[in-house]
Amino acid sequence: MSETREKILNSQSKDIVYNVSKYFEQQASVPSTTPVSAYIQKTVDATSISERSIRRIRKEKSDTGALLSPPKTRNREPLKPVDDFDRCAIRIYCTSSVTNYCEIAREFKR
Repeated sequence: MSETREKILNSQSKDIVYNVSKYFEQQASVPSTTPVSAYIQKTVDATSISERSIRRIRKEKSDTGALLSPPKTRNREPLKPVDDFDRCAIRIYCTSSVTNYCEIAREFKR
């Protein structure tokens, strides 16, 4: 048995694995002089992908009719540190918002 690798497969790679699996499945159904069985195991040996991944790919194709790539993760830029000036500006903005809200609430009560 060949060594399997742990790698995320995109849709093109999944499509290739699916096609190899379908090929071995078709070969298993056609009578020949050489017995061809266990097409999943042959796919594992041909592609170096785990049996569970192949079964998952085949299930995804049969359920949805398409093979999708996993979503891409986006790297966020680190937040900038807040210095004293920014902290003061944020405090003034927040207190002015509260003050404005209180004034509006007082006028509404009248």
